[in-house]
Amino acid sequence: MFRTQNYLITLSFLALVFTAGSLAAQPSQTEVQIHKLELEANKFELEIDKLELEILGLKQSHSPQWWNNSALIGLLAGIIGAATTLFVGHKTRQGGLDQATHETRLKAYSSLQKHTAPLAIYFPKPGADGTATLTPDICRVMGQALSGWFFANGFLLTEDARDSYFRFSRALTLAAQADSLAVPVFPRDEVAISKETVDEWRGLIWPKGLDYCEVEKWVFGSSSMGSEPHIAFKDFLILQAISSALRSALTKDLNSRRPPD
Repeated sequence: MFRTQNYLITLSFLALVFTAGSLAAQPSQTEVQIHKLELEANKFELEIDKLELEILGLKQSHSPQWWNNSALIGLLAGIIGAATTLFVGHKTRQGGLDQATHETRLKAYSSLQKHTAPLAIYFPKPGADGTATLTPDICRVMGQALSGWFFANGFLLTEDARDSYFRFSRALTLAAQADSLAVPVFPRDEVAISKETVDEWRGLIWPKGLDYCEVEKWVFGSSSMGSEPHIAFKDFLILQAISSALRSALTKDLNSRRPPD
């Protein structure tokens, strides 16, 4: 459209000049003038062509088609492919490390749990006299066993499990300092001891749940405050609750209480 308009302008210009020349010049002069006008018209058209090319160039420069560049597309594909490979490789190595850590924890945590056996609700291992009862000396032996385990395997504990371990170790330390402990004697008291009764007695002592900060305030030792089970067995109840919290933290680390898919 732009070129057509310019042609019309050129022809109108030629016609105007030709008419004026024909009125004022001789025939030979008219031919010379027409030739000059044709040259000027050609020059004018070339200028128009140049202008149109410049306009097209400006349009292309403002609308880059970089995505059509095959070399650039190849480069981007290579970068994406390399990044994907690195990501998959990292996840694979991470998965292998997680699996190895899980297997190591499974073995180590099993031995740690065995050290809490004297606090079993059902069938605790009896001593030489055929009875099983928790004493300050047994608490000390348990604490020493836990300490030995920790310096060999403590790096496997997560933060929550580590906190539970230290809380239990601290409770055993305090219990080991007592002259005696308010605990049941097996098999004499085994009929009264069950998971349900232990939970019930805990609720009587700690209606809002056990605040583990109470460990430092707890007074270990036989109590003359009453013969009701939750009083007579109070030291067993707090130690059993703290050891249970440790075992729960260990199973959480292992994800072992999750039902199979």
